[in-house]
Amino acid sequence: MAERKRYTAEEKAAIVLEVIQDGKKISEVAEEHQIHPNQIMT
Repeated sequence: MAERKRYTAEEKAAIVLEVIQDGKKISEVAEEHQIHPNQIMT
């Protein structure tokens, strides 16, 4: 079994900023980063 990817605070902020600044859909950003959309929203 593979280990989970751990994101730094800077990586998390960059992912959220993609949604806020670039106007991308949450689902698009989640797919790009291979995470579930709920992980961006919470």
